[in-house]
Amino acid sequence: MIVGGILCLIVSVFISSSSYDFLGSSNIIPNIKSEAKSISDTEMNNIDDEVLTISDLSFLPDTGIYHTKNRTQIGNENATFYILVRNSELQETLKIMREIEDRFNKQYRYPWTFLNDVPFTEEFKRLTTGIASGKTEYGLIPTNFWSIPDFIDENVFEEARNDYERRGVIYGGSISYRHMCRFNSGFFFRHELMLKYEWYWRVEPGTRFYCDQNYDPFTFMRENNKTYGFVISIPEYEDTIPTLWDTAEEFFNANKNFLASNNAAQFILDKSTVRPDDYYVQSKSKYNLCHFWSNFEIGNLNFFRSELYLKYFDFLDKRGGFFYERWGDAPVHTIALTMMLNRSEIHHFADIGYKHPPYYRCPHDEASYSSGRCYCDENPASNIDFQPFSCLPKWWLHGGRHFLYKYHDELLLM
Repeated sequence: MIVGGILCLIVSVFISSSSYDFLGSSNIIPNIKSEAKSISDTEMNNIDDEVLTISDLSFLPDTGIYHTKNRTQIGNENATFYILVRNSELQETLKIMREIEDRFNKQYRYPWTFLNDVPFTEEFKRLTTGIASGKTEYGLIPTNFWSIPDFIDENVFEEARNDYERRGVIYGGSISYRHMCRFNSGFFFRHELMLKYEWYWRVEPGTRFYCDQNYDPFTFMRENNKTYGFVISIPEYEDTIPTLWDTAEEFFNANKNFLASNNAAQFILDKSTVRPDDYYVQSKSKYNLCHFWSNFEIGNLNFFRSELYLKYFDFLDKRGGFFYERWGDAPVHTIALTMMLNRSEIHHFADIGYKHPPYYRCPHDEASYSSGRCYCDENPASNIDFQPFSCLPKWWLHGGRHFLYKYHDELLLM
């Protein structure tokens, strides 16, 4: 009632204003503030569980007036959306947030956690909070999570970076990309804003979310004893990880008790083709380069905080491959997951439609489209699942799925 009264008061101030260009009037906001001061502390305390924090405010750009939004979480899980993002990526962030909110989160109001290596601008916080249905938090990454460690020889690093740049290796000359990969491999789950959560859904700016999500994937993961979920699986660029597998293998040979009894190691070691038209680059190491594309992942943070994973990450980190080479978080995650978890703990979300340029995938079943649940404005033949380099059929073969579609036509009829 009090909030409604404030809104009525605001409207009355607008109507009584003699200025035609009310947005330009310097008197409106002070008038509102002075009138609002007349509300007693007792009345404010009677507002039903309404705590007016930055996470409970959205902004009306046309008027400059804050209004309250009920951000009480409806979903049952201790979970957050996690997004590592720069201020310059605001518009791309708003687009993917809008899709996820409309297709899923407005029914659950899970919170959003934004992390950046520099402070977020007020505009970024204002507009992303306005889109979010749940609470929002904005964190600065500590310097020790986003810097070159003392054990890295900077001269060797500089030579390696220049060599990668000369050879045209993707992001080979970038320092910030290396920081990002290292952070997502070993630190995001240790950030103070993430410590209170058990589950995360990673989101990246510039991606697309094509389907209504008619159930809570966090609840699905918990109820079905899943630890990690993915949507796309493709090979990594070998030039970025020439010694990653040898380093990981050395670690697991020394820590065989870390290996799960029913692991999915064959998914990353089998170099044979599954479908007649499959084509995979034959890597120099035992690793076939297949990985879960980590720009979309839903996972249990406790796995990454476990002694097993932390020892694994620390071993890799000390070898310097995040800097001397250009190790990505996707293969680092994938090797750990397929070795340390039972196959049944890893889940492919076949019902999710998703795009991270240049690749996309959408569900294969006709019902997802005839029901209106999905809309994919892409050429179906370009679906990454059907491409000869997709690692998804290999996951079906080794990941515990009970059937395997071997041919392209059968895949299209799923």
